[in-house]
Amino acid sequence: MKSIGIIGLGLIGGSLARALKRKPEAAYITVMSRNEEALAAAVADGMADIVTTNDWTRFADCDIVFICVPVPQIAACAKNLSSVVRKDCIVTDVGSVKGCVMRDMEALDLCFIGGHPMAGSEKSGYDAAVDYLFENAHYILTPSSKATACAVSRMRGLVEDLGAIPVVLDAAYHDQIVSAVSHGPHVVAAALVNAVAAQDDGRGNIQALAAGGFKDITRIASSDSGLWQSICIENREEVLCFIRAFHSQTEAFIRALESGNGEALLELFASAKTFRDGFTLTGRSMYTETFVVHMDVLDRPGSIATVATLLSANNINIKNIGIVHNREYHDGVLQIHLDCEDNRLRAVALLRDMNFTVYE
Repeated sequence: MKSIGIIGLGLIGGSLARALKRKPEAAYITVMSRNEEALAAAVADGMADIVTTNDWTRFADCDIVFICVPVPQIAACAKNLSSVVRKDCIVTDVGSVKGCVMRDMEALDLCFIGGHPMAGSEKSGYDAAVDYLFENAHYILTPSSKATACAVSRMRGLVEDLGAIPVVLDAAYHDQIVSAVSHGPHVVAAALVNAVAAQDDGRGNIQALAAGGFKDITRIASSDSGLWQSICIENREEVLCFIRAFHSQTEAFIRALESGNGEALLELFASAKTFRDGFTLTGRSMYTETFVVHMDVLDRPGSIATVATLLSANNINIKNIGIVHNREYHDGVLQIHLDCEDNRLRAVALLRDMNFTVYE
């Protein structure tokens, strides 16, 4: 049985505890948090075996310790751990900025492996924690110079046990990527909501008429404001670089509209569509082998449920499923990810036996 430490019992820390406890060989979990209500809830739920608000010696026998606190607090936690944990204990974090964290870790005598689970929610706190939060999510690992190959292998194995996809990256490269796909988009979502709010006349029409598209692209603006303030400050150079790039794109739209240049406007929309259309369910294939079924389904109530029930009844687990909204898409309108080639072949045969159109 692994002995796991978790410092911080919010959404990520709580979800880690739940995911680790659901395994057949459940981990022995020590939790530290200043939130006594969350600690009491974790004990009541059976998610924590030892709890403490400030006793660092409780982590002395841990195999792995997760630091699940805001980025500015990670270094202080790691320093406290450095005097109590074993030499072979892996210390890791879950912060979404890695460069500043890894620089701080080089000064400590720790087997530290930076971590960033690319999973979350606009909700926060232990009450929002779920055991499936990390399933099929990318989980970035940034090993320090003191992390051995064996330690990295152990950490990859634990990430896979969580149901996530481990990806090892350089810390600086990680920060560049997430500024474009996570941090920057949070800024854009907040700016878009603020721009709409500036046009609100107080009569409720904007809120009533906001369609699904607007709600989808601004959902992340409901995330924890303090958390995202911290993230943007810690990764400010990369975030600034992204915002400047985004600003140049909005200026291109302004120029096209001011001049009435329809061709330029069409090209801006078309180039965005081409790149975005590449973000299919198979986008994970550079890190994991994928087993995908493409099929047509009627636009009728219960069609997808029928497919899911058929596969489930034959013990075929669906890892991911998505709808392609354009029926002319040559690979069909429903994309189903499965866990192995044998199940993919079985699914194709079953679906065709039920007269579904399945594309190879």
